[in-house]
Amino acid sequence: MVHRIQAPPALAAPSQELGQRFFTRTDSALQRAVEAADSAKGYLHWDQFRYREPAAGLSQEELWGLIQWLRISTSRPLPLLLQKSGRPFSLSTSGPMAAALHRIDTKEVLWKQALGPSAGEARDDTYRLMAAIEEAHHSSAIEGAVTTRRESRDLIRTGRPPKSRSEQMVLNNYRALERLDEWKELPLAPELICEVQATVTEEALDDPDDQGVVRTDDEVRIHDAVTGEVVYQPPPASELTERLDALCRFANETPRDEDFLSPITRAILIHHQVSYDHPFADGNGRTARMLFMWSMLRSGYHWLRAMSISRAVHLDRTGYYRSFQYVQLDSGDVTYFVRHQLRCIEKEIKRLADFLEDRQRVATWMRDRKAIASDLNARQLALVDCALRNPDATFTVREHREFHAVTQPTAWKDLQDLVSQDLLTESRIGRKAVYGASEKLKQLSRERPD
Repeated sequence: MVHRIQAPPALAAPSQELGQRFFTRTDSALQRAVEAADSAKGYLHWDQFRYREPAAGLSQEELWGLIQWLRISTSRPLPLLLQKSGRPFSLSTSGPMAAALHRIDTKEVLWKQALGPSAGEARDDTYRLMAAIEEAHHSSAIEGAVTTRRESRDLIRTGRPPKSRSEQMVLNNYRALERLDEWKELPLAPELICEVQATVTEEALDDPDDQGVVRTDDEVRIHDAVTGEVVYQPPPASELTERLDALCRFANETPRDEDFLSPITRAILIHHQVSYDHPFADGNGRTARMLFMWSMLRSGYHWLRAMSISRAVHLDRTGYYRSFQYVQLDSGDVTYFVRHQLRCIEKEIKRLADFLEDRQRVATWMRDRKAIASDLNARQLALVDCALRNPDATFTVREHREFHAVTQPTAWKDLQDLVSQDLLTESRIGRKAVYGASEKLKQLSRERPD
């Protein structure tokens, strides 16, 4: 059965008696019921809240009325980010949202600690390049690209030409990520937005004339993937020039203390507005996610390059699309989308922390067994870890060079050092040297701790 999202009931002011029960904190059941709608677990929409058990002797509609009034009391309009009606979107700030932002803000310190005191630029680059491949793959998959992670890695590591539109989408995303260091030095402008879209859609459009050009018609519709019905029609093309100008002012402004927004929140709002305005015939989602990265990097969140936020979004596509719909069905309360994206960021941070912990644990285990030298660099550790997990994998100097963005001599030395330590073997296919796990490393793979 297809789930149809139910719009909230009409807003009704809570009774004076109900408000008194809440604000005097004399009714613990009422407190718990209200807090459940905005907690670390999420910011509930009526479509979710209505299924909860009634509490505090009240109907769900009565409780929802109180929740809505409380949200309105903590919300702020976003004058430069407009709905189709012309009314600004609004953002509700609360303790759980502030706590999530704080947790994310402190992760830069934790990230540096996880890398260890010897972490340097090379190690940062290793994780950044790994994450870029994951981000390119998952951001494309969200938009319907049909390719496996292995195929995406092979495409980027080997430098071979893409075999399909799906692979072209992955390659385009990767090339756009590589250009972020260039783009982050520029203020946002309509021309830059078009350049980003042109990069992520190159040779991957039904109509090549749509590349890098703002749409001029109102034919774009967003359809439900199951039912095929239209669930959203973006603003008319005649408004896009003004809307893009407003978005750029929002992205570039230096806010006063009185209307300060967390840079993370600002980046997420840019993502939402591009998706909402849908200024292009195609590539809007990929462009929006790339501009989220642009905003985060421009604000100094460079550690974000070591993870793929699109991975968490891809794994929760239903929640991603519903968060857009919740905003539209609840008077433009963009908090639903912001909170969903904050959860995705936190999930990816945890995944990365778990990965780093596991890699460090395995490296320590191998050093304790005298299986590897203590001075292996980050690139070599990454390659050994990959071979441990995939003992049948093969590697070439070219792949290692391109994956880690190093010179040919550096890549060759990395691999030869591992051969000399009996961790890799070298063979030849024609004139090309191919490296694979040695028998020693394959044995270690079988003994590797879980």
